[in-house]
Amino acid sequence: MRYQLKSIFRNRITLTVLVIIIILNLYTVINLEREAYSSKSKIVDNLELELIQAKEANARNKDSVKARYKDPEILSLHDNYTKLREWLIKNKERMIEIYKNLNPEEYSDELLAMEIMEIRTVMDVNADFEENRPLSEDIFKEEITMLGLKEELPVDFNKIINNAFYTFNIKEDRHAIYDGLKSIITRLLDLYKTKEKRLELDIASPWTFYVRKVGFEGFSVPVLCTIFLVYTCAMVVEDRKSRSMQLVKVLPKNRGYIFGHYYTAILLSVFIILIISFLIPILFMGIRHGFGGLRNLILVDPKGFTSFNGYEHVDIWGTLGIGRFATSSMNMNHGAMPSNQLELYPLWKVMGLSMIPAILKLLFLTLLGVGIGLCISNKNTSILVTSLVAVIYIVFQLYGSDMLFNPLSIGSAWNITLGGMAFTWVRAVVVLVVALIASTTIIYIIINKQDFNV
Repeated sequence: MRYQLKSIFRNRITLTVLVIIIILNLYTVINLEREAYSSKSKIVDNLELELIQAKEANARNKDSVKARYKDPEILSLHDNYTKLREWLIKNKERMIEIYKNLNPEEYSDELLAMEIMEIRTVMDVNADFEENRPLSEDIFKEEITMLGLKEELPVDFNKIINNAFYTFNIKEDRHAIYDGLKSIITRLLDLYKTKEKRLELDIASPWTFYVRKVGFEGFSVPVLCTIFLVYTCAMVVEDRKSRSMQLVKVLPKNRGYIFGHYYTAILLSVFIILIISFLIPILFMGIRHGFGGLRNLILVDPKGFTSFNGYEHVDIWGTLGIGRFATSSMNMNHGAMPSNQLELYPLWKVMGLSMIPAILKLLFLTLLGVGIGLCISNKNTSILVTSLVAVIYIVFQLYGSDMLFNPLSIGSAWNITLGGMAFTWVRAVVVLVVALIASTTIIYIIINKQDFNV
């Protein structure tokens, strides 16, 4: 096996594939570094814009209400609403001040505490005791007390709940927003408690690089899989043409022995290429920015691990929502994700679970490439067929996501693990295992009937 791998990695095809994948990964690293460098100024700009808008809206609202209403009860509700808005404005001003004096890699307990408090106020606005949505202080009482995050606000939250001046959303939207913000606060409290590095998609880290590569960049996974599909067939054809690998010197009676040698050697080369090409940027990013962040909580659909039918968010205004470090996205004027069907998993656990369908997918595509290379006697024809299969694979990736028993339609293992995809995690695993068994059987039958020289 050692000789086989040496032969493979001396081959120009292998070296070319390795260089291509390293270049693609470096492209992601450069983009991430660029975004991380500019993210601080973008955050400050966005906060300053939000501050201006909040001040203008508050001023307009004061004048409008005074002109329209004279009822003391209504004015009392509005006064309470105004106090909350003014507190949020002061909080925003302080956050801007901290951000301006904070280096990108620095951690600020005060900033995180202020963000938690701000999100809690919006969550409490959408609380409703009659619908079993208590105030955030009642839900997170133990954590808030233990971490010293209790803060008295100049408002009466009994007048904030269902306050017509603040609550613009329909009942279903308020429930979704409440659940989404509850997930965000859970995550932020965990970060505050553990002092773990907070990860977002625009924060430079080896783990954000990994997530962007295997989940966020839509083209990345199909391109990698296509490269490996063509590469595995090309390696078999190269050996049959030049015998440079010399995997099998004597044709045995059991043709499965031939297939086993080719498949094992080329599969190992695929994994080695992946490990090298991903390890280089991960080590670079880790040495430069630290390896912390694996305990970040992200949202996952747990139903996907036990059911063929997973979470589906039907509201067209739902945004992001599942996973990718953001945990949830909220829009006060439209629907929000996630619902209470989702759970928070640590990043390391999601990465581990996503490896299972990812490895099965690599096993299947390598099997497909090696099988075509061995089963089709004409070398040019085998390359042509592999190219056609690669094109079909790309088409299925783009347009065949609803073909739920087609192994070529299975997309990013990362996104499948998070949920919200047509393929659930368990469906992808079952389909890939069945495809592996069926493909191995067919290839074995063809090889045993075929007359070819090694």
